[in-house]
Amino acid sequence: MAAANGVLVVFSLGVDASKGVALGPAAFKGVNVLSRGLNGAVALIAIGQFVAKAADHNLQPSDGARLVGAVLILGSNAIPVAGPFISFGLGMADATGAFDPFYQSFDTLGVPTIYLNTMLSLPK
Repeated sequence: MAAANGVLVVFSLGVDASKGVALGPAAFKGVNVLSRGLNGAVALIAIGQFVAKAADHNLQPSDGARLVGAVLILGSNAIPVAGPFISFGLGMADATGAFDPFYQSFDTLGVPTIYLNTMLSLPK
C-alpha cells in the first residue's frame, strides 16, 4: 500500500503543479478533476487495505493509525498554495516507511492512551 500511495502522490503533485500553467478555465477544471481523482485513489487504497484486514479478522490498532495517517496526509492537500507540497512530502515519507515505527507503536498496550493524554494536556 505504501508504494502505491507514493506513486499516486507523485502523480497528484504533478497534476497540482500543472494547474498554474493551464491554458484556460476548461483546462484548469479538467486538471482539478484529475487531481481529485488521484487523491481519491490514494484514499481508496488506504480504505481497501483496512477493510481487507478487517474481513480477515486480522485488524491491529496500527492499521487504524495508518488509515488516520493517510486521511491526514490527503487532508493536507487542501491547504491553499502549500498543501500539495506538504501532502507530497508527507506522502513520500509515509511511502518510504518513515512513520512505520509510530504506526506500530499503537500495537503496544497503553500507548494510544499515552498519546491521547499527551494531546489533551497540551496548552490551549
